[in-house]
Amino acid sequence: MSFIRSALVSLLAKKRFRFPPIAWEYVKPYFSQFGEDVAMEMFLDNKKDGFYVDVGAFHPIELSNTYKLYARFHWRGINIEPNRGQIALFEKHRPRDINVHAAVSGAEGERDYYRFEAATFNTISKAQADELRRQGHAGTTEKIQVFPLATILAKHLPPNQTIDLLSVDCEGHDMEVLASNDWTRYRPALVLVEDHSEEAVTPVVNYLQGVGYAFVNWVGLTKMFKDKRAV
Repeated sequence: MSFIRSALVSLLAKKRFRFPPIAWEYVKPYFSQFGEDVAMEMFLDNKKDGFYVDVGAFHPIELSNTYKLYARFHWRGINIEPNRGQIALFEKHRPRDINVHAAVSGAEGERDYYRFEAATFNTISKAQADELRRQGHAGTTEKIQVFPLATILAKHLPPNQTIDLLSVDCEGHDMEVLASNDWTRYRPALVLVEDHSEEAVTPVVNYLQGVGYAFVNWVGLTKMFKDKRAV
């Protein structure tokens, strides 16, 4: 099954294959790691032409929480990714999107960016990097520009654009990303956050509940939250 999925992703990336609309209706393929893009459909109500912000976007297609929205529902958005090579892929395969080469942190400046052979492990969290090295993963370190999420949105969000979805997957740095947003000014309808804890009550859950979000779903490593004010 993993071989078929990898082959499908490869074909999509090379633009040699596209599902016709009827296939999307009956096959409902997913691109997220655990099928988050399918699970969140019940909250998005098949919305067309929506807008997402994908922090730690990683890849334009593979393991993406937003590619299905881009390809099937004609969404667009802002992808934020510290890996310059990955940003080049976004520019190629997601031309409607705004693709930002940066990392998100609590204050503007420069941080260490820890890179590993498996790019999914890349992080600006020193604690996460140290743990990976303890597990035997070799890596390198480089500098990366970091900005609060609110700063990036102030610069790149189109005028009067609402945010339908915020996806955060930053390898142990997710809480700092959330705390760097201005939740009064930038208030996504739905928020997805990677949270490795197996508990239902975590700092991520407490924080988002504190800024007015309800914990509504949990798929794999991802917890989903809906804006209570939009209910």
